[in-house]
Amino acid sequence: MSGALAASDGNVYGYIGVIADVPVFHILHLILSFAPGISASGTDHYLGFPLIFRSTAEVALAITQGARLGVSFSHMSNGKLATPNTGVETLSLTLTVLALPY
Repeated sequence: MSGALAASDGNVYGYIGVIADVPVFHILHLILSFAPGISASGTDHYLGFPLIFRSTAEVALAITQGARLGVSFSHMSNGKLATPNTGVETLSLTLTVLALPY
């Protein structure tokens, strides 16, 4: 997996990592991911070091053959590479549209 996040204060974060999609029953999925990335800080969201780690856990329900609706929880921090080791937690409602139906 790879991606980028941006905040209104000019902070950007680009990452690349691994993802595991674990089917639980036929329509329920547990998705776990971990991604290190580089952050360029804006004015409000500096996490203490340019190398940032993002871990996410998501539970998603297949609503059609090619779409899932889920809830995810993410944590981002510098992994104690610097002091302070501030972090950011995010709770999100997700809609995933799959390029190739499963």
